[in-house]
Amino acid sequence: MDYPRPIKVAIDMDGVMADFIGTYDHMEGTDDEKWEFIFTKPGFWGALRPLVDRDDVAALNKLTIKVDLYFITARPTKWAKAETEMWLGSIGIILPTVITCAKVSDKPAALSGMAINALLEDMVEVAKKFNDLSYGRALVVLRNQPTNTVAGYGCSYL
Repeated sequence: MDYPRPIKVAIDMDGVMADFIGTYDHMEGTDDEKWEFIFTKPGFWGALRPLVDRDDVAALNKLTIKVDLYFITARPTKWAKAETEMWLGSIGIILPTVITCAKVSDKPAALSGMAINALLEDMVEVAKKFNDLSYGRALVVLRNQPTNTVAGYGCSYL
């Protein structure tokens, strides 16, 4: 018996779910000092401000009834996956599945390899590359951010 393939939805963490830039910009020190802190002090990822509200979280939890929902990130620390899962749980996401990549540039291939059907992303470069790798068959939605000034490649804006 053939079973229908589940719809797979991926949501980026930083810039979509969590406010990395706002937190990073308010840290003291040089860029090198900030990254040194992030790389050596567990807890940074768990302290980010959410960019979603309770209604968004409720909608995502409801969505998991119908689709496989993944959260993807390129957070560069060995404890990033665990902290991200705990952070998502703390804002109310039920049993989150977090996919981590070593670099931002690795995300499109990882998403393509997972046969993701829809992506909510904040970086236009990632969205474009994933759209290319999925041959335009996946829904790609860019979160409306000041850095996203380039349209095209079948990306919609949220």
